[in-house]
Amino acid sequence: MNKGLIINMGNMPFNGIEKINKQSAVDLVLEQMKMLIKDETWMVGEKIPSESELAEMFDVNRLTVRMALQKLNTFGLVQTRVGEGTFITEFSFINYIKQISEFYNQDMFDNIADFREAIEIRCCALAMERSTEEELTNLENLLIRLEEIQACLDINFTQEVYLEIVDVDLKFHEYICTIAKNSLLSAAFSMSRDIIYQHLLMIVQKRIDQRKKKIDEGHVVRRNIHRDIYESIVNKDFVKCKKAYLDMLNQRVNLYEFAS
Repeated sequence: MNKGLIINMGNMPFNGIEKINKQSAVDLVLEQMKMLIKDETWMVGEKIPSESELAEMFDVNRLTVRMALQKLNTFGLVQTRVGEGTFITEFSFINYIKQISEFYNQDMFDNIADFREAIEIRCCALAMERSTEEELTNLENLLIRLEEIQACLDINFTQEVYLEIVDVDLKFHEYICTIAKNSLLSAAFSMSRDIIYQHLLMIVQKRIDQRKKKIDEGHVVRRNIHRDIYESIVNKDFVKCKKAYLDMLNQRVNLYEFAS
């Protein structure tokens, strides 16, 4: 395939599509598909190219495409109809949360919090020792972005802004594991990334509800707990960092709220 050509499948332009490196191909294909949905290149109700067409477009095998489509289906972004193909669907955050909550019980939810406590707090301690100034600046940039999105959400709650908060939140914690410079701890987080994302979907929702209630009642809302984590890493204050992390992870979520 000529990489200089603009790919056109079914009269749908795909300007700027990059060939995918085989390493982590599923996630990279998934991200590009999500971008095509987000920027409405693929519209709701529209049939997308076949698996073989997508495999050619991204220069990957069909199994990689199939796995990426399965993830999109899990997110509620596409629907595959037997004999017809795959279509873009209207995303419903509430329905997605309900589907997730069906696979959770409180013990599982608490186990995820325990896992994150063991992995991420240790990564914070290592980040205090091993991170560079440039890496701390990168972490601060993620924090600033998170605070900017939070400010938007306080003004106008939308699914898109909410999901962006969860996405940046995940990247913030993942980057702490990266700058800890321990390949095994980082790998443990990466292997659990999907389930941590689902965990964040629920605890962030709880955090937003509590914040909104305080604002409605006229209370002063405390600053972002992520800033406490960032500043404690910068200042090498492990006690403060651990307390902030435990405050964040110990937020109880009533799973029945999402299933009702």
